[in-house]
Amino acid sequence: MESRLPGTAIRCSMCSETMTFEEVKRWRGDATFEKYDFLLFRASLTSDPSIHWCLSPVCESQNGQFHFGSDPQMICSFCNYSTCIHHQLPWHTDKTCEEYDHRTQHQKIEMELSLRYIKNKTTPCPKCSIPLEKNEGCFHFTCVRNMGGCGQEFCWICLVRWDDALRRGRRAHKPNCPFHRSDLPANAPMFFADYFPNLEQELQRQMDELGVDEGA
Repeated sequence: MESRLPGTAIRCSMCSETMTFEEVKRWRGDATFEKYDFLLFRASLTSDPSIHWCLSPVCESQNGQFHFGSDPQMICSFCNYSTCIHHQLPWHTDKTCEEYDHRTQHQKIEMELSLRYIKNKTTPCPKCSIPLEKNEGCFHFTCVRNMGGCGQEFCWICLVRWDDALRRGRRAHKPNCPFHRSDLPANAPMFFADYFPNLEQELQRQMDELGVDEGA
């Protein structure tokens, strides 16, 4: 007899043919056959739509139970654990299936909006990749440790390490960065205000010309 139940086939390790029930019993040993026999039994019960299984991780019952009617909440006759047979999940207390679906869909939409916001409005730290957002201040940015960051200091526009900019000057900044200015002294990464009284306006003008989005 060959098993026709989904997920219960055992193949021969030599020829890859599906083994019959008698062959599994003969060649696979008592422990393997006992598990196989139980899986066949459970699969045969599962094929009956009126039989369901308790989802409690500590329930010792190995048998399904009949559940009839339209009520999706099944209470295990062995351990009293509540299961939602519609969602095949632990019972959603204080919520109908419709309310649970509505909440789940709402959470999914919120997650999608959050991910979209993170993608469009934040920049990952070049060291630890935590998403960061700049609302104000200069372009010398610090990934703050007490906010879950790593303490890395970098240029917000081109993400170069700030200590590298201090050491190498403007050459450390990427070509599309306003700080990569050929008319700035090579050793003047910290003193841009000395050359531009209106530094923020100057940087914003250059960023606009380069098409650089400050929030990107």
